[in-house]
Amino acid sequence: FPLYCPTITTFALCGFPLVAASSETNGTRGEPLLWQCTLSEQFDPEKVGIYWQNQNNNEMLHYYRNGKEDLEHQSVSFKNRTKIFPDQLRSGNLSLIIDPLMPEDNLKSLKVVFNHAGDIKDKLCQTMVHVAANFKEPNIEINQKKMTATCTTQGGFPEPELAWISTDHEGHERALEPPDVLTLQIHKEEDGTYSIISTANFTGSKTVTCTVYNPTSNKTVGATADLPAGTQRITSPLINIQSPIKVCQYLKTL
Repeated sequence: FPLYCPTITTFALCGFPLVAASSETNGTRGEPLLWQCTLSEQFDPEKVGIYWQNQNNNEMLHYYRNGKEDLEHQSVSFKNRTKIFPDQLRSGNLSLIIDPLMPEDNLKSLKVVFNHAGDIKDKLCQTMVHVAANFKEPNIEINQKKMTATCTTQGGFPEPELAWISTDHEGHERALEPPDVLTLQIHKEEDGTYSIISTANFTGSKTVTCTVYNPTSNKTVGATADLPAGTQRITSPLINIQSPIKVCQYLKTL
C-alpha cells in the first residue's frame, strides 16, 4: 500500500517498502491533537494489525487487530485519551486523536506499525509531538522605593523566554540585560506548566515592558507599566513584540 506521509503542511506520496518521512505535529495542552496518517489504497480491516506506538520505548497508544480495537495492552498514560476512525480504516485512514493533549506528551516520537498477513511495515507516519500552552498576560508590579519592576505570569508550556524593554523620557528604547535584570525564576508546577517571575531595575526609565515568548507556539504575551511617582501595579496588553532577549543562561550562572 503506498503511503501518504504527513508533513507540517501537506502529505507527500511514498510507497512501501520505503519508510515514511519524519514530521512534527504541534498541539495545545488540554485540546485534541490529530495525528494524520493515510494509506492511498484500501485494505481489509479483518486481516491487519495496526499499532500506534511511541517509537522510543514502544509505549502503546492504541491497537487494532482482527477487525476490532484491542486496548488491553494500551499504556496507562493514554487510557481514555485516544480515538481512531474504525469506519474509515478500510479506506486507509489510520489517523489517531489524542484528547486531551498533556505536557508529558511533549517530544514523544510516534509511529504506526502496520501488519498485513505477516508483512510488517514499521515506522510509518513518524512524527514528533510538540505541546504548547499559552502563558497568561503578565502582571508588572512597581516598587518605587527600590526602583524595581517585577513581572509574573503562569500557565504556559514549555519553558519560556523572558525579555525586558525600557523606554526613557525621550522615547528611546533599550533591552534590559543583567545586571539591570536582577532575578529570573522559572518554576515547573505540578500540572506540568511553568510559572515565571523576574525583577529588573528601571532607573532612568519612563516605562518598562515585560515580554514572555513561547518557542513552540511562537506567541509572545507582554505588559507595559508606566513609572509615575508612587508604587502601583499596572498591566496593559502588548502585541507584536519581536525577538525577545534571553537572560536565563546568564542569571542561572549567578
